[in-house]
Amino acid sequence: MRPEQNRRLHFLLNELGLMDYKAELVEQHSATKSTSSKDLTPQEAKALIDHLERSKTRQSRDQRPQQRTPEEKMRRKIFAICYTIGWIEGDSKEDRAMNRAKIDSFCTRNSYLKKPLNDYTLAELPKLVSQFELIKKHVEQSKTNKEAGQAVRAVLAELGLNK
Repeated sequence: MRPEQNRRLHFLLNELGLMDYKAELVEQHSATKSTSSKDLTPQEAKALIDHLERSKTRQSRDQRPQQRTPEEKMRRKIFAICYTIGWIEGDSKEDRAMNRAKIDSFCTRNSYLKKPLNDYTLAELPKLVSQFELIKKHVEQSKTNKEAGQAVRAVLAELGLNK
């Protein structure tokens, strides 16, 4: 990593409130899975800086009052679903960064195209939203089944029929 890249990287991490997540971000962009930014190649450092620049642009764009694009609406719906089912929580800048990382990690490992949320195109997002809606439905059904099972056990206990 070049000195000017190191300065820019740390400036962006501080500005975005992501300094506590530096090791994880570096590891994601390092071919050797190093957690130290000094081990990044100039190309890896550039990729990480570009990623942070895009995050900064998105963050400043989100702070301006404007009409949301269809892509943003669908991504926000995914976040809303994740909040509803308890996968993510909190509203601080650090919480939002961690929540985005959690969703990106899930999408990269388990979504139908196995790529980060922001890499999905307008044409691909409806299917991803449907996938998250199915997950929400499954979580809600599991919760209902668990509550029903507890109610049945309580009735059986009242009747003295529990084991």
